[in-house]
Amino acid sequence: MLTSICRFTIWILLLIAVGLEQTANANPVPSPGFLVIAPDREYLGNEEIKVAWAEFRQSHLTRLIFISLAEDFQREVQAKLQSAVAEMQGEGATDIVLIPLVLSEADPHLKKARDLLASAKIQIAPVFGGDPLAGQILEDRVRALSKEAGKERLLVIGFGATSQEEAEAVKRDLEHLAAEVQETLHLADTSIAIFYHGQTPDPVRNQGNRLAETTILTAIEKTDLRALVVPFHLGYKHTGSMRLSQNIESL
Repeated sequence: MLTSICRFTIWILLLIAVGLEQTANANPVPSPGFLVIAPDREYLGNEEIKVAWAEFRQSHLTRLIFISLAEDFQREVQAKLQSAVAEMQGEGATDIVLIPLVLSEADPHLKKARDLLASAKIQIAPVFGGDPLAGQILEDRVRALSKEAGKERLLVIGFGATSQEEAEAVKRDLEHLAAEVQETLHLADTSIAIFYHGQTPDPVRNQGNRLAETTILTAIEKTDLRALVVPFHLGYKHTGSMRLSQNIESL
C-alpha cells in the first residue's frame, strides 16, 4: 500500500503535468520534459519517492534527481541535473519543467537545484506545499489523532532548514496550512516547530533546534489542551524520523 506521501506525490505530479501540458497544447509545441527533484532522504525515503514517480514516468517524459545538500556531492548532483536536461532535450523536449517535491519555496534543496541549473533554460513549477492537497493531507493526519478538537492544540513539526531565514519562511508556510486545518476542525490552538537539516553549521543548527525543542515543550506542557503532534516534512524516511522522535521523547 502506498503511503500518503506516495499518493500525494502521484497526484501532484499528475496535476502539474496536466496543467502545463494543457497550456502547451494551446500552441503547436511538443510536450515538455519534466525534471522532478526531491530531497535525498536516504535509501528507504528515496525508494518511496521512486514508487510514486514510476507511475508518473509511464505517461510522461521525465527524470528524477535526488538533491543532496552535502558539499562533497555538489558536482555529482550538478552533473546529474545537467545530464537529465540534456537527455530529455535529446528525446525531443523543447521545454524543461522542474517539479520540486518540497513543501516550501524556502526549501534548501530547491535553492540548490536552482543554483546548479542557473545557466539552463527551465521553468519551475509551484512547490506542492502550496497546493490544497497539502492541507488535505495534514487535515487527514490530524483527524486520525483528534478526539475533541475544541480542547486540542495542533503542533506541526517541520524539518530541513539550513538557516534562520529558511526556518522562518518554512514556519510561515506551515502556519498557513495549520491555520486552515484549525479553522476546518475547530481546534483550540496551533504551534509550529522547525528542526534544522544535518548539513547546517553546528552553531546555527544547535540554536535552531533548541528553539524547536522549547516550542514543543511549551505546547506539550500546557495542560489545559491536549497536544496533537504531527511531523509534516520530507526529511529522512526512518533515520531522521527516529532522531526527531527521540528528541521529542527526551523533552
